[in-house]
Amino acid sequence: MLYSRKFIIPKNTPRSAPIKTSFTIGEKVITKIEVMMDVVATRTNVGIKISGGKPGLKSFNFPVNADDWIWMNEIWMGRIEFPEANFPIDVIGFNDDDTNDHIVIISIHTQ
Repeated sequence: MLYSRKFIIPKNTPRSAPIKTSFTIGEKVITKIEVMMDVVATRTNVGIKISGGKPGLKSFNFPVNADDWIWMNEIWMGRIEFPEANFPIDVIGFNDDDTNDHIVIISIHTQ
């Protein structure tokens, strides 16, 4: 199954107060995560982080290091298996651009 979300990050959204969107994954296995953004337009003004799972069971963070942000188009491929289906995915993002809102598209492939 493919879950794809358009995440609009308003201009002047500081890193210290990112916005958040959430959705639920109905399957137990993630096989691919894709992040697409206009790299030329964002010029490292936009960053996102993706996390998922349930506390106490299993969770993941992309990027793995909590201090890092995804700054450009990024693809992760592998296999993350969760003990149960229907777990939340959270996406947070900031936009230092003071002129334009920016769109980030997140696609998550599952089994």
